[in-house]
Amino acid sequence: MTDATLDDQLASLFQEQDTKQDQNARIKELERQLREAAKEADKLRSARDKAKKEVEELRARNERLSEKANASDKHRKQIEHEFNQKLVQYKARLAREQAIAQSRMMPMGASAEDEQTEEDAATLEDLGLNAAAIRALTDAGYDDVAKVRKAHADGVIAEVKGIGPKAQSQITEALDA
Repeated sequence: MTDATLDDQLASLFQEQDTKQDQNARIKELERQLREAAKEADKLRSARDKAKKEVEELRARNERLSEKANASDKHRKQIEHEFNQKLVQYKARLAREQAIAQSRMMPMGASAEDEQTEEDAATLEDLGLNAAAIRALTDAGYDDVAKVRKAHADGVIAEVKGIGPKAQSQITEALDA
């Protein structure tokens, strides 16, 4: 073998060795990148798990707040209902008191038509009507028994919004009693 052949073989061996070293370096770089990617994937999984937990906590909080809002709304409606019932009672009481005061202030020679009987000075509650019927009558301007009696006699009660057949029957029975 000649020196040139040996040199070529030696050069070929060095080149193979350099190629293997380059490949080993590249493998090491790829392994390093893979480890970094694995670390990043772990961080992302951890972030995903944390986000899932936060979402569940927010859903639970939202559900609790919804329950509180529903309870609050129910309580508000109950308070409004009680307030409306009291308001109807106070309006009726005020109308009765005004009717009594007006009857006391009437001159001695007033006609029988102008006088209001004690029966007409009674409150709408005294007729035995429910709160909705009383509210409907009061809203329509019939805030005392005298006005209800006149409207009933004129046949106008049937036209009052919120006064159905049952309430009309109750009014008729109460006024005839």
